[in-house]
Parts: sequence; C-alpha cells; structure tokens
Amino acid sequence: GLDFLVRGAEYGRGNADAAVDLINDGSTPLRSSDHDGLVLYLMSDCDDDGVADDLDVCACTSIPEEVPTRRLGVNRWALVTDDTVFDTTPPSGMGPGFAFTTQDTAGCSCEQIIAAQGLGNGHTKFGCSNSAMLDWVNLVNP
Repeated sequence: GLDFLVRGAEYGRGNADAAVDLINDGSTPLRSSDHDGLVLYLMSDCDDDGVADDLDVCACTSIPEEVPTRRLGVNRWALVTDDTVFDTTPPSGMGPGFAFTTQDTAGCSCEQIIAAQGLGNGHTKFGCSNSAMLDWVNLVNP
C-alpha cells in the first residue's frame, strides 16, 4: 500500500474569516461554524524508505538491499537490516566516525548509489565505502 509521512497539522481559520453578520444565517455556506477544522499535511512515501516521494532521488528502494553480496566490510555501508539506518562493520579500535540514514542519501540505498555513480565491483561485494557515501551525500544535499 501507499505510505504517508505527516508533515504537519494545524487548525484552519474558518471562523476567523467569517463575516459577523452571517454567523447565524443558515441559508448560506459562508456562515461561521462552532469549530475550526483540522488541516493535516501529508507526503507520500511509495517505497517506504522514510523519504517523501517529492524529495526521493531513488525510487523503488528495497530495504534490506542486495548489497553486500559477500559480507559487509569494515567502514563499508549498506542497508542490511530492516530499517532506514545504514549498517557498517566498524574497524577494531575507533569507529568510522560517520553515520548515514536514507534521509542523508535522499532515499538511496548503497546498491542504487553504486549504479548511479558507476562504482566498482568491490562496493557490490562489501558495501559502499566511506568516500562513496560522503561523495553521494554531498551530491544530493548541495
């Protein structure tokens, strides 16, 4: 089904704009009401990647994705689990110092970044490198 993200909600100003002399006139739809309506702002998210369709650079993102085909490498990134946070294998010692979500990548998975950037087979086998991720994030978030 189609998923939606709530962008906001607020009360409409129906009563504020109604003419005082029409408040009790039942013969016109211009009269005032005893309440203001609620306005809900929605955005669709067809692929359920946490990024609204009008902001999503990559349609049809699959989570978890098909990358890595061998194993998730050290300081390599991919959507391995069933969420919108990129997973990595940290190095022994200090971690990668980075974290990525589908919000950062404008709705794109590592697999889609590889295709869009024409990256090598190592990225497919072990996940997107730190530099590939940083380059992509900078490209889609000018």
